[in-house]
Amino acid sequence: MAISPQYQFKVAAGLNNAGSLVNVETLTDGERYFYAPTLMNDYVLRQPGADGLGFSRGYRSFTWQSDLWRGQYGYLYGTLLTGSLSNYVTFQTLEAVNSGAYSVWQGILTLPQMNDMTRNFKMYQNVNWQFTRCLPVT
Repeated sequence: MAISPQYQFKVAAGLNNAGSLVNVETLTDGERYFYAPTLMNDYVLRQPGADGLGFSRGYRSFTWQSDLWRGQYGYLYGTLLTGSLSNYVTFQTLEAVNSGAYSVWQGILTLPQMNDMTRNFKMYQNVNWQFTRCLPVT
């Protein structure tokens, strides 16, 4: 069965790896295709200036959320994150919640530990994919 992705959330292992980006919906753990993630938030550390007005400072961060089967979690852990809970990745995401524009970033992807996730039989629900220390790929 040919899969037809609805969204353009993409990910690849390593930094500056835009040429290897793969749509999340086309990834498979050998049994099931991944569900499309949802962009839950995007933020930049905001700090008050001397005048009391806020300004942006630091790196962008993004959070994707999706349901994962146990085998899919294992695939991300073993393949994308090379046996760790976090590692460097390149990814394509919406520029902001409710935005129609996508952009490519690099940063650190961190997944929660299995015992910190909500499990329903063999599926983990609402798993957060935390992307931190993000910089745009140019």
